[in-house]
Amino acid sequence: MRVTVKLYGDLKTYATHTKPARWEGILKEGARINDVITRIGCSKKQIIRVFQNGIPVPLTAEIGDGDVLYFISHLGGG
Repeated sequence: MRVTVKLYGDLKTYATHTKPARWEGILKEGARINDVITRIGCSKKQIIRVFQNGIPVPLTAEIGDGDVLYFISHLGGG
């Protein structure tokens, strides 16, 4: 199944596409958000909020074909 992950903050470094920063991939049926995090290569500690199709979800939520995930990291400033 195809999944798109829009990446924000420091997570942009894991993007496969830019403008906007996103990761696109194909995962097995029954995959969960934790599986996407592993596949992308980032750490769970880097992510402070996850949305699935615009709705806040836990990292254990199951993903469906065509879902759009949003991974939000801590934003730095100065």
